[in-house]
Order: sequence, then C-alpha cells, then structure tokens
Amino acid sequence: MGPPPPTPPPTDFTIYPHHLQLLKILMTIFYTYQTANLPADFLIKINRLLLEEVSETRTPPTLQELKERVEALNKGKSAVVASAIQEMWTLVVFLSNTEKIMNFFQGKSRRYLVALRRSMFGYFVRRCYITFMKLSFESKYALMFDYRKWYISYLVSGAIHIKKDILSMDHSVYKTPTDKRESVQTDEYRMWEKSLALGDDLTASESLRRFFEQRFHDGNDSGLRQHTLLNLARLHYSRHEHVACRKLLEEAITVARTCNDRQTLQYCISMLNRLQPLERNRKMVINELQPDLPPYEALFDVKKLLMVGNQQPLSAAFERIAQAASLYDLWAESRRDQVTPQEQWGTHVVQSIVWSMMGNTQMAELEEDMVLGFTHIRGNDNNRLTVYLNRAYRYARQGDYEKGVSLLLNPDVWCGIDMADYEQWAAQIWHVLMLRASRRGQTRMISDYLWPKRFIHGATLKEYTYGPSAPLNSMIRDPLHEVLTLREAGQGHTVIQPLLTSIWHSEFQQRYACYRPGIILLADVALEFGMSRWCRRIMEELMPQVIAGDDLEQRAFACFTLARCIIAAGDSTQEALKESIHYLKIAEADYAKMDLFRSLQDTQYYLSVVYHNLDMTNERDEAARRHEETKERAEDAKKVVIEEWITDVMDLITEVGVALTTRPARWHMTPPPLPPHIKKKTYWEDTVEVKDSASR
Repeated sequence: MGPPPPTPPPTDFTIYPHHLQLLKILMTIFYTYQTANLPADFLIKINRLLLEEVSETRTPPTLQELKERVEALNKGKSAVVASAIQEMWTLVVFLSNTEKIMNFFQGKSRRYLVALRRSMFGYFVRRCYITFMKLSFESKYALMFDYRKWYISYLVSGAIHIKKDILSMDHSVYKTPTDKRESVQTDEYRMWEKSLALGDDLTASESLRRFFEQRFHDGNDSGLRQHTLLNLARLHYSRHEHVACRKLLEEAITVARTCNDRQTLQYCISMLNRLQPLERNRKMVINELQPDLPPYEALFDVKKLLMVGNQQPLSAAFERIAQAASLYDLWAESRRDQVTPQEQWGTHVVQSIVWSMMGNTQMAELEEDMVLGFTHIRGNDNNRLTVYLNRAYRYARQGDYEKGVSLLLNPDVWCGIDMADYEQWAAQIWHVLMLRASRRGQTRMISDYLWPKRFIHGATLKEYTYGPSAPLNSMIRDPLHEVLTLREAGQGHTVIQPLLTSIWHSEFQQRYACYRPGIILLADVALEFGMSRWCRRIMEELMPQVIAGDDLEQRAFACFTLARCIIAAGDSTQEALKESIHYLKIAEADYAKMDLFRSLQDTQYYLSVVYHNLDMTNERDEAARRHEETKERAEDAKKVVIEEWITDVMDLITEVGVALTTRPARWHMTPPPLPPHIKKKTYWEDTVEVKDSASR
C-alpha cells in the first residue's frame, strides 16, 4: 500500500503584505542583480529560504525575522551580496502611493513572469500578479497601507481574513466562482489547538465548532461530524470528564457507522475502551490488534494490564509493548502521514515504567536516557516530560529532594507544555515535597500547608501518613499499608494473612518493587514469633536484590531487619553482634541521607546497645550523641510549618502556570528566576551537562 495521493493546492489565494516583500527579494535576485553575479553558496541558501516562505509551510514572518534570516546568509561578507540585501528592503520607499504599487506589478513582475513561468517561483509570482489585478482600487490602496504597517511591525501579515459576501463584497473587481463563496480556513482549527494547550475549554470547543461548520465541498452533508465529536471527546478525556466523553464517543460511533468511516470508528471504539466500564467489577477491554488500530491505543493497553485488579504478570505488559512497537512500524510504512516521529519513543517510556515496577532501576534509566537523547527540549512532548517526572521522583526517593525539584524547575522541562501536562508537572513537585515532609515527620506542614495546596483531586493521605483514610484500591499495597499501620501501634503480628496475600500477588504479578518490602515486613513480624533463623535465611536471600542501593529506603530497612535477625539467630553472641554492626552502619547512613528521623533514631539506639554489649565505650557514646542530635533535629522539624524555599517553589509553580496560560502564538518566554535556595545548588549546571551529553 503506497502513500496517499498529495492534497491538491488551494484554489483560494489572498495576497498579504509579506508577499510583496518576497516578490521584491525575487526581483532583486533574478532580475536586478542577475543570478550569475551572486556567489553560488548565497544563491543556494537564499533559494532554500524562499522555497520555505513561498510554499507557506510556516507562519508568515515579521520583517525583523525575515531580515535576520537573510542577512545571516552573507557569511563571507561579500560586497555584492551586501548591496543586493540592502536593495531588498527599499520597497517601502518605492511604494509611496497607489500608482507606484500598480507600476511595481505591471513592470518587473510581468517580465519575470514570462522568464520563469514553469518554476515554483514563477507560479508564486503568477498567483500574486493575477490576484493583484483582480483587486479593486480600494483594496490595492489597503494592501499598500498594510505593507507599510507590516514594515514597521505594526501588523501581523496573514492575520486578516477577508469574508466573502456576494452582495457586499467590494474586495475584487473581477470575481471568479471561487471568489463568490467562502473556502475552508485553518484559523479556527489553529485557535482550537492553541486554546486546548492553554486550557481554555470554552474557546476551544467554540473554535472547533466553527471550523467544522465551514463549507468543505458542494454536498449537503460535510461528512465530518464524527471528527468534531471525536475531538470534543478527547478534550473532555484530557480534563478527566469521563461521563461527557462517553456520551460524545457513543454519538461519534453512531455517526461514523452511518458515514461508513471505518478508521474514525476504530479511533472512537478504542478510545471508548479507555474508560472504566459501567458494570461493577468488570475489567477494562483490551483492544484487538488489527491494521486500523492506532499504535498509541495498543500502547495504552499496557496501562490496563498494569492495573493490579487485572491480576496479570508484568511479562504480559512487555508482550503488549512489543506488539505496539510492531504496529507503529506498520503505520510508519503504510500510513506515514498519520504518525509522528515522536510517537516511537512512547514504547521506551512505557518500558521504563514497567522496569521500575519490576524493581530494575538500571534498565529503567537506560530506557529514559534513550528518550532524552533523541527528543527535543522545550516542546510539547509528553514522552520527555514523563521521563523527567519519573526521574525526579526517583531522586526524591533516594533522598535528593532538592535535586529532584531543581530538575523539574529547569525551563527545558516545562517550556512549551500544555495545561494538561502542567497539572502533572506541578503535581509531581507537590509529591516530592510531600514525600520529604512525611519522612521528616513534619505533620503540621502537611496538614496546614502542603495538603491544602495539592494540585490533584485524587490524592490521598494514605500515600504518606498512617491512620484511616481512603483505600488505595490495590490488593498489594492496601495490605502492606495495613501492616505498617498496625506495626506502628505494636500489633504487627495480627496481620499475617493480609501480608502473605500481598506477597503472593506481588510475586505472581512480578512486582518486585512491592515484593521486597513485603518480605522484609514478613521477617520483621516473624521475629516476634521466635523464627529468627528462618528470618535470617530469607533476608540473606533477599539482600543481593537490595544491597546495590537502587532504593535506599528498602536497603536501610532490609539492613536494619537483617542485623536484628543476625543477633536473634546468634543468641546475642559476640560474633553475632560484631557481624550486625556492618549492616547497622549502612542503615544509619541511608536513613540519614533520606532524613528519616524516626527510623534513624531507632537504628542509632540499636547501634549504641550493640556497642555497649561489646564494651566499645567510645563508639557507644558517639552513637548516643548522634541519637540525641537526631532527636533534636526531629523535634525542630515538627515545629516547622512553612519553609521559605518551599514557598518560593510553590510561587514559582504559580508563575509558570500564569505564563503558560497567557503565552501568545509566537512564544519566546523568559523563564522565571529560580528560588534562591535552589540557585545555590550546582545541580542546575550538572543537569544541563547530562542532557547535552545524552543528546550527543
């Protein structure tokens, strides 16, 4: 199946002020100075520039932009080229009245039209010439006046749309059938995309309605109503308005079947399968692989397979990722115009997430490096943003909270994103700050400052605190949270059955990131029943998986539990006490890096007791002193409600949101300054260096 036939050129053409400047550049090069008198390298570059502008594949430039691009071509500082470039900008002096602009079109342009009538530039001059000759006297005067305003950057060329009305239209003297009816304009669809990025739902839906209400052909029915409904459904889906999205998709499916639009029908059905089923306890539908299925819909099935309630191992997710990658290759060969190069990196992003769930952080980082190395910075690419969000939270999990925040505050991360991605970006920074406050025991900061400023409505305190709250709806994490809550109350031995259930499900589903803390909790609970030797054996089997330090909290908890198992299994002998010191030191260092004050106090107290039983007085006193210092730091942290650098970060998040929602169509935004606390860190430069090296 070959590529689809090219779209025919538009029959409607409106001459704009920047077209006059392009005509002047063409006349200067091919008529005034002749191509033989100019250097070959300059001619190649100026022809490329003119081809881009004449084909109108980009937004019309301003005069300053056009000047900068043309003057940058004279790298050899040639006098002839400099004189030609200077001649290009003299049109504004020549166009002093309407008679001069008529002489401009009837003189040199006609000679050039005859000389190169078959070239692309010749076609462009012909269109401009014919369109100008059809204009009325008032329109010619308005064109000259608009050019002078565009020359002083007072008018954006191409921003004026001339409405065609048979009764009152005096724009043209000679009206062809094309001039008597309105043609399809892309301005409304451009406004739809801009409003969608800015989060203006009302303007977005109204712009989409106006775009599809235009006259696309001479038939009574445009046959594009299903596209309107599908785009509106995507709008509601991105805003998490699933009820409205379902209603629109059901209507779009009916219209697509009536119009026999098979491809749009497949889009609507696959998107409908993204929504939660209306029947209770019913699993989400996995799309059937077929040629019309979009690759991203097949990739979205991975999210369904990753739901704990589906009870599927992670190997099924990897299999679906391979199928989605193959489907993308099929579309890239047969439907090249319907896929973008950025979509191919979605499979690598999803693989990094699945590897993280499996507990293999190194493979996850490898996939993330591939995405960062081959995607563009400062763009609306959700793949790149997702990598940054996951990497920043991984830094926070390792105790590098400020490093994670500074990574997300880098302008290369948030410049160019739309408002849907902005919510994810702001929520991830909030999660990092919540993780830091919960580990430091700053309950007042959580309840009085961070929790009221949450950026997502689905957040639950159960993620970061103990006590009753909304369930996590996970057959793996809910039992683990119940064990931790009862362990905090000294009743951990009463929840053996839920803990074993959680371990079984996590092992079957290959979620080793949850399986490992479950095994550690099982060994911790089993110590209370006197099963010290069995506990030591399972902990020693687990240690090779966590000793590398990919998750410091798991390694610290495992080392602390293993030290207790060694002492209990060895009946507190001198050899057992000495062997446990190594693991207690690792746990102390990890807890200190993460600012887990309560666990750090327990480890330091236990270490001082071990030193005391070994008659190591100096080491015991030093451990006791560190314990007192940690206790003071924990008490000071509990008293803190607001930290200055955290308020600066929250204010910066607000400023970024304001800047993103008020950005113009041509957006060159100066990033807001970083908070002083973050400025003092050297990671900002390190991040840029890592990014550049990955790009190379």
